[in-house]
Amino acid sequence: MDQRALANAGEVLGRLDPAVLFTDVDGTLVGRDGSLFADLDGAPTLAAAEALVAAKAAGIEVVLVSGRNETQLREATRLLGLRDAIGELGTVLVLGRRFEILWGETPRELGATPHQALERSGAIALVLTAFAPSIEPHGPWHHGRVGTALLRGRVEPAEVEAVLAAAGMGWVRLLDNGRLRGEYPPPPARARAAVRACRGRSSSPPRTPARASPKRSMRSSLTARRLHSLGTAG
Repeated sequence: MDQRALANAGEVLGRLDPAVLFTDVDGTLVGRDGSLFADLDGAPTLAAAEALVAAKAAGIEVVLVSGRNETQLREATRLLGLRDAIGELGTVLVLGRRFEILWGETPRELGATPHQALERSGAIALVLTAFAPSIEPHGPWHHGRVGTALLRGRVEPAEVEAVLAAAGMGWVRLLDNGRLRGEYPPPPARARAAVRACRGRSSSPPRTPARASPKRSMRSSLTARRLHSLGTAG
């Protein structure tokens, strides 16, 4: 569902008989700067709010589907009057007060969570090193994750996955979450230190770091980078 089409949600819902509506959050339910009352260009709009009210009136349960983590989704569902959500690209389920992690093909012996497994396996360190400076942590939103690692930059997922597979980590996937809007400064010193520490703790350091060259020309210099999630297959 596109954010601009939400104004017609009442009409669409009137022609259907759904029980559940799954919707993305950023760029769909909320517009610029994460506002429920702004479209993608920042203009004021009630489209999303009216769509939520229309769904509620029709007895339709709205479930958020997002790359956000559990804490962020719990706050979003509370503010929007919703109950359930799917976070971190399907690895986290928020079911009312319950919380569930889906592991996929992640080796459970590597950590208490899939994110910890990504760290301990050396997958995050490998990607950050082999494709530097084309990718970096998407700070500060990369903190507090349990199912995936949140990155930003310009890389080809197939190239990243090939490097991971060659290092024996074929269970890891890199998903392109779409263009980033606005400018993002380099990671703060603390984040850079965390990256160095992660590399130092890696049990599987990259053997021969390879540098990835940008493949795509973006529409604007302000949107040259894309959001990526590093997670598990399956």
